[in-house]
Amino acid sequence: MTNEEAIIEQEPCDDCISRQAVLDGLASIAKVKARSDAQKSLMGRVMFFVEHLSSVTPEEKTAKWIRQTDDYHDYYECERCGIAVGLDDIKNYCPNCGRRMVEPQESEDNDGSI
Repeated sequence: MTNEEAIIEQEPCDDCISRQAVLDGLASIAKVKARSDAQKSLMGRVMFFVEHLSSVTPEEKTAKWIRQTDDYHDYYECERCGIAVGLDDIKNYCPNCGRRMVEPQESEDNDGSI
């Protein structure tokens, strides 16, 4: 497998960009900056490569608040980044990692209700 094939077969990621926006940007650069035949050829190869990259589907970043209890108080912890927030500070997103929060759940070592 060549390096180009390895790049084209990458797994989907959550950092997606518009292929058309990249091609439009490259085309505008090519019109203004590419003066020699070698530069035009290189720009054409780059555009060809971008056109043939595999498509990816962005995955929504979600997480859950997990209720925790210590000797003094109850709190929720983000399952992805671990930030702790008080019961009154629960939001539908994590203020640290930005993930959208879905239904809260109990931690495995807790048997109380939410």
